[in-house]
Amino acid sequence: MRTNYSIPAVLATIVIGMMPAFAAAETLVIQTWSGVWETGARAVGDSFAKKYNVEVKYELQQNTRLGIAKLRAQAASPTIDIAFSTNDALEQAASESLLVPVDLKAAPGLSALPQKFVHKNYVEVMNILFGFVYRKDMAAFELTKWEDLADPRLKGKLGVPTAQFAGGRWLIMAALANGGSENNIEPGFAFLKRIKPNVLSFYSTDGESVKVIQSGEVAVAGFGILADCRQRGHGQSPQCGAVAQVPRAHRATRSTGRVLCRDQLHAGQSKSLTA
Repeated sequence: MRTNYSIPAVLATIVIGMMPAFAAAETLVIQTWSGVWETGARAVGDSFAKKYNVEVKYELQQNTRLGIAKLRAQAASPTIDIAFSTNDALEQAASESLLVPVDLKAAPGLSALPQKFVHKNYVEVMNILFGFVYRKDMAAFELTKWEDLADPRLKGKLGVPTAQFAGGRWLIMAALANGGSENNIEPGFAFLKRIKPNVLSFYSTDGESVKVIQSGEVAVAGFGILADCRQRGHGQSPQCGAVAQVPRAHRATRSTGRVLCRDQLHAGQSKSLTA
C-alpha cells in the first residue's frame, strides 16, 4: 500500500510543565479513545505521573459521543479530569456547562501556542487526517481517488462507516469529493448510492475500521482515521482531498477539592502524543 497525503497531518502535542509536588494520593483521570490516542495519552500521562509522584488513570471511550455522554452522566459528581474529544462535541459540552474554563494563569505555557488553539474551555492539540485505506493483497487495482470506491471490481469488498461515525463527516467527505459541500450534501448522497453495490459491511468506531481491514473482512475501508490505520498498516488519502478534523483536549468540571485538572496544562515540557 502507498501513502499519499493531500493535506498535511499535524503532530499532536500537549504541554506539560513545572508543577509543585503533589501527594501520592492525588489522582489524575484521563479519558481518551483507544489505539494511538491511548498510546499518546499514556506517553504523556505516565511521564507526568513519574515526574510529580501522582497516580494517572486512563478511561477509554468507545466513541466521541459516548465520551460526552459520560461527562454528562457525571455532571453532579465528576471523576474525569482531562478528556479528549472533538470540537463539535466540546462545543455541545460547553453549552451544557460540562467543562470548566482554561486557567491561563495556572498554565502559562499555553501562551506559546497560536491564540486560535486556546479556547475558553478547551485546547487544540492535534489534527486528524481522514482518508480511505485498502489492502494491496486483496484489492484488484491501486486506488488513487474517491471515485475508485465505486469501481465494480470492489463489489462486496468495501466497508464504510455508519452515519454517526466521526460526527457524520463521511457524508460530508462524499459531498466534497463530488462537487458538494457541508451545506450541499446531495452530491454525497448520490455518491453513496453509487457505491452501495460494493458495500459489504459497516463500522461505527475507529477500532472497528481497523479490524475489518486487519481481518480481511473487506479489502477497502472507505473512510477512517489514518493515524489508527497507519499504526498497523498503511493509509491512502487520494489527491482529490481529505477531511481534517481537529480534536481537542479539555478539562471536565471537577469538584473544588481536585486541583490536578487545573494544572495539567502548565508551563514547560512538550510531549508528542503521536509519532
